[in-house]
Formats: sequence, structure tokens, C-alpha cells
Amino acid sequence: MQARVVSLSKAVVRAIVLAVLAVLSLVGNFAAIIAIIRDRHRTSLCTMILHLSIADLFVSFFCLGGEALWTYSVGWKLGNIACKVFKYWQVSEGSMELRLGDQKKASQ
Repeated sequence: MQARVVSLSKAVVRAIVLAVLAVLSLVGNFAAIIAIIRDRHRTSLCTMILHLSIADLFVSFFCLGGEALWTYSVGWKLGNIACKVFKYWQVSEGSMELRLGDQKKASQ
């Protein structure tokens, strides 16, 4: 019985750390997006950082936030279709960031 309590507390700590990282990442990326949008003299580098910040918002929400919820609840409660859609977004986020970066390099 004691091992289960230790295991559960580790899961809660891990979920809290992931949630804090997700929130910090969301706040930081929103701040970067707002700063770049307000800048009237936007360079191509700023545009690339804007695109990467938008992609990182998705990573923060789906990967970090989703993993925090999954770790805390120790299961999926939203059904099979939602699980598959959510996992698809988690897997495709990394390739989206790579594609945005490659498109920007190709256009220069």
C-alpha cells in the first residue's frame, strides 16, 4: 500500500511540473507573438520567430499540457476518437515546427 502512495505522489509532482512548464511556455510565446505583431518594422527573422512561436503554442498545449493531464489522471476519459485526435496532434507538432522553419529558409 505504501508503494502506491509514493507512486501516486510522483505522478502528481510530475503533472504539476509539466503544467507549470506548459503555462510558462504559453505565456512566453504569447508575449513574443504580441511583441512581434506590435512591431511595425518587422524583418524576415521576426516573421520566422513569429511562426515558430505559434507552432510552439501548439506544442505547449498539446504536448506539455496534455502530458500533464494524462499523468495526473492516469488514463484517458474523453473517449477513443478524442484520444486518437489528441495523439495525432501530439505527434504532428514536431513536424509542423520543422516544416515552418524549412519554408522560411526556402523563401530567403
